[in-house]
Amino acid sequence: MLFGPCTIALSSFLPRRLTMIRLVSLCLFCAGFIALACSGAAFAQTVASSSQAASQSPEPVLKHRNWPPPAPPAANPPDSLINSAGSHSIVPPTIELTLAQGTPIRVIINKSLPVKKVGQPVRAYVTDSVYAFDRVVVPKGSEVDGHIVQLVHRSTFRKIASYLNADFSPHRAVHVQFDTLILPNGERVPLQTKVLPHVGPVLKLETNPQKNTVMRRARGLVSAQFHDAMAQVKPSALWSRAKSFAASEWPYHKQKIAAGSVFVAELEHPLDFGPATIPASEMGSMGKMPTANAEAYARLVTPLSSATAHVGYAVDAVLTRPVFSADNKLLLPVNTQLHGIVVRAKPARRLHRNGQLHFKLSRVQLPSSASQPVEMALEGIEVPKASHIQVDSEGATHVAGNARSRVLSTALSVAIANSTLDSDSGHAGATAQSENRPLGGASGYKLIGFAVSFAAASPMLSRVMGFWGAGESVYVHFITRGQNLVLPEDTPMEISFGEPRVRPIANGLPRVAQASVAKTVALK
Repeated sequence: MLFGPCTIALSSFLPRRLTMIRLVSLCLFCAGFIALACSGAAFAQTVASSSQAASQSPEPVLKHRNWPPPAPPAANPPDSLINSAGSHSIVPPTIELTLAQGTPIRVIINKSLPVKKVGQPVRAYVTDSVYAFDRVVVPKGSEVDGHIVQLVHRSTFRKIASYLNADFSPHRAVHVQFDTLILPNGERVPLQTKVLPHVGPVLKLETNPQKNTVMRRARGLVSAQFHDAMAQVKPSALWSRAKSFAASEWPYHKQKIAAGSVFVAELEHPLDFGPATIPASEMGSMGKMPTANAEAYARLVTPLSSATAHVGYAVDAVLTRPVFSADNKLLLPVNTQLHGIVVRAKPARRLHRNGQLHFKLSRVQLPSSASQPVEMALEGIEVPKASHIQVDSEGATHVAGNARSRVLSTALSVAIANSTLDSDSGHAGATAQSENRPLGGASGYKLIGFAVSFAAASPMLSRVMGFWGAGESVYVHFITRGQNLVLPEDTPMEISFGEPRVRPIANGLPRVAQASVAKTVALK
């Protein structure tokens, strides 16, 4: 209708066919122009609505890719886990507090326990706190209950040798198992442990890195020896030692587990104490090395013996307590590995020369990370009292020679043997010599030898037994092979980072003047 007049005007002077073609073309052109104008208006309205929606939304939602990645949130302040309003909170890491299989728990018997039968209950107490990662999970003093599982008798040869030495006591190997842990809050935790042969009473030995004058070292040695001697002559200590000596010399006494005996119980299954949340501010320094003279506590993983170790022999240990910085940030967690080597080793040799061993730890390795070189020094070590081990100022360990006691014991045996000889100085002298003849039997086989020599009244028998005892004393104390130095697995150690540190001086005197002055661990 819109183009009707135009069509009539054109048809009046153009041919009919040409007019129709041009008319159709014009109509198509006009229709396309109108469609294009309408679509442009719709597109403009869509863009306007999308831009308005974007201005109202806080941030666009990307369904497929999130690129570029969002900027990391700002660091939290040390004492807060949430930043100011509008920022995201950082979730602190969660650590599973677990004691792995094989973790040793050292326990001590506080009172002497007479050994009676299999199944007899045994009560002990944890000597040192047990840590998991950075905190205590088994406090010191926690009770551990168990029982005797086996009593192993000695071989026939050892029994005969004991009987000849006037000892008829039943010395049996006692195997103990601990199955219940009682925490200070009363919680009872079932255990499955493998108890190593009991260590017995232990000593804590300390090195002597004092760099003072000769006079100060001498005064410190005298003072330490004086205090050690005074501790031994207290009435309670004297009475305890007298009873122990009498019991050991009596022909028969009941077998006991002595008070102060230490057992090492290794876990056969892990103990889980649940997760723990550690603030991120306390984890930022983990992996850094402690400052010089910082203390650390570790245990041996590699058992050592002067008979088998050699120079270059690998030594491994692990931390048993975490190491913190001065501002209480965690540096090295529990079970951080320490690596080192043996730098000197001498096995025991003839003529009663004892073994020597010196090892150094020189690398630290955190879990799932590379090891780092660091210098460490041995400051102390806990060993069985019967091992006679000593530590010098450089951290080298050796077995004490006890030359003074060996010489005195052998001289006494020779003097007793010589007293059994007849004298040519007359009848009185011979009578006096005959009264000493039972001592010759005592020198050989203690009370049995004394009784046999006294009853037989045979000079020849007394001489034979006396010289037998003297010869045995000379052989054992001067000719036979010495004692090898043995440091079993899980031996506790105290180390320091850097050179051996100078220990603090109290009242002008060193705390420990010489490695031979051993301090008994007070765990009762």
